[in-house]
Amino acid sequence: MFEHRRLRRWGFGAILWGAAACIAPASAGAAGFAPPQLFFYPPPYQLADGSLVASPVTVAAAQITTQFPRIREMSGVALLVYWSRLCPTAGRCDFSLIDKVLRYWGARGKKVVLGVATVGFPIKTMH
Repeated sequence: MFEHRRLRRWGFGAILWGAAACIAPASAGAAGFAPPQLFFYPPPYQLADGSLVASPVTVAAAQITTQFPRIREMSGVALLVYWSRLCPTAGRCDFSLIDKVLRYWGARGKKVVLGVATVGFPIKTMH
């Protein structure tokens, strides 16, 4: 129980911290002030067994595209993926997750902030 509760609290805190870290100033307008640009991490992802991945790390493209809430004021999304998700074995890389996210949000005029983590908590996958 301890790990699950603590991890859930940590995941929520990371999402809040990450969202705050992704607020970037926009270029100043005519009045010398411009609203900040807002970038959001995806919400927790529900695995096939019903459990939630409470982490800002993206597990599947749908988590940060079609299942992502529409927020009119947002400038874009923050895509965080593990290197091990992109290249599970040496010499065998699959960047289609990044390609799908870039195509989806690019078609909607939104930006994508990409982060590739090389270390982190293991996340169970649906394989």
